[in-house]
Amino acid sequence: MRNRVFAFVGSVLFISNIAISQTERLSGSVVYESVWTTTYPIQAKGVLCFNQYGSSFMAISDFTAVESNGKGNDSRNVNLSMVETAPGQFSVVRRRDPNTLKESKSIPFNIFTVKENSKIYQLVNETYFANKKKQTVPYFYLEEEVGRIEWIIESETKTIGSFQCQKATCKFRGRDYIAWFTPEIPITYGPWKLHGLPGLIVQVADIKNEVIFSAVEINIGNVTSCNIAYKKEYPVYTLREYITSQRERVQNESKRLESNIQVIQARQPEDIGFNVSSFKVHNVGLELEYEF
Repeated sequence: MRNRVFAFVGSVLFISNIAISQTERLSGSVVYESVWTTTYPIQAKGVLCFNQYGSSFMAISDFTAVESNGKGNDSRNVNLSMVETAPGQFSVVRRRDPNTLKESKSIPFNIFTVKENSKIYQLVNETYFANKKKQTVPYFYLEEEVGRIEWIIESETKTIGSFQCQKATCKFRGRDYIAWFTPEIPITYGPWKLHGLPGLIVQVADIKNEVIFSAVEINIGNVTSCNIAYKKEYPVYTLREYITSQRERVQNESKRLESNIQVIQARQPEDIGFNVSSFKVHNVGLELEYEF
């Protein structure tokens, strides 16, 4: 298969080779500029890889940041990584020196979609749940059905680079998204877990602009640097089981907090009090609610 590379530079899309055949079994990769503004803003690049067997989406998590070393105005460069600490929740951590013998506990944001069984596998690094399952390592996969996103395809179109794109909207896991897809690349994949449109998702954002994915490079016919098959050395649990466990954990913590507040309130003067009922737990991350 001939390789075709599309690189976005500003509003211009440079195209090499001829138009894509609608009948090809497409394989390739897409680089997205990604922004998550959940608890705090995170900017990164993400790579979508796809072929006839499935897809993967992985955050490119290498950053260079300047960090003060506490000695006057002197500073040094350190490598940071964006990692997913729980589904849809991210933090930035310092990478370990590659020359050390200790392996970093940080796992990049990895999602694998397998066509054969219509499953999504999400790699997570979380000590609490792993300990609950008596694991010796904090890594595990969360499995869920690919499912169907109820997209509404609208008549509005616009050109992004050299692609004619069409607007589509949906509600997914508590967020309302607006996507622009191109039928010129006839695949149903997109960034993160967003999928199911009759063409590649080129741009997508939620209506609050807290989650944004914008394609900056498209490579058709070249997946040599991609890892689409997920590794099976880690345990697999269902997303439902994990979320149920997290809800129970939050409920227990809320009860403990409420009990502590009641003790504190009992020790305060009568004119000082706390409204315990005003304490509410709000989900953060890309996924704000679930269908189960």
